[in-house]
Amino acid sequence: MGPRLDTFFVTVFAASDGAPDPDVRLWRGTTFREIPSASALLALVRDYAEVPDGLASRLEIDRLRNPHDQTRPISTLIVGLLGAGRGGSR
Repeated sequence: MGPRLDTFFVTVFAASDGAPDPDVRLWRGTTFREIPSASALLALVRDYAEVPDGLASRLEIDRLRNPHDQTRPISTLIVGLLGAGRGGSR
């Protein structure tokens, strides 16, 4: 099982000019506690997207209701996508 990253994460894509893959404009949350709170996450994305009022509160409530569980398949998938050992071993 991969290490717990204990972070929010975000990937922002932009339309590409005919290329098969979209242009990645922002990719954060790949290291241990890089984005520790929903408010820090939203501060990063405000330049790229409209953020609905109350989203930070909803994300924090969700985080508290659904604590990280390394046995969940999505946790394994995310750690695999982000790369095993990328700063999560602390």
